[in-house]
Amino acid sequence: MGIDLEIAAWWWAVHLGATWALVGLIWTVQVAVYPQFAVVKPAEFTRWHASYTRRIGGVVGPLMAVEMVTGVAWVWWQPASGWAWSGLGLIGVNWLSTAVVQVPQHRRLGEKYDARVIAALGRGNWVRTVAWSLRGVVVLAVGGG
Repeated sequence: MGIDLEIAAWWWAVHLGATWALVGLIWTVQVAVYPQFAVVKPAEFTRWHASYTRRIGGVVGPLMAVEMVTGVAWVWWQPASGWAWSGLGLIGVNWLSTAVVQVPQHRRLGEKYDARVIAALGRGNWVRTVAWSLRGVVVLAVGGG
């Protein structure tokens, strides 16, 4: 399926931008934000965590949605591309990990401070950190084609 080159360039810029915004965001969360969870005073943690999850959700949710839509579009426009399918698979890894691992952990942390859940959240988030980093490499290496 061919698409207009102007549309393709615009779409690829959006895809690349969303992916790399998420790469930067996940590394920031992994190395700067999640380690800070352990130093918030337990008495203040649930209030602080509620504020954090509300704010980060307003950033990460739209970016993940854009990445998903443009990732599906990539497969739609280039169904024979192994790169497109690999990229979509990595999006799937991130969505599945988010839904099955990180969201339930954040829900538990929203109820009370738990050092074990905080540690597990940081360890488990490496799956998303690696998957988004690989996605970033894929979209840079492919460059829209």
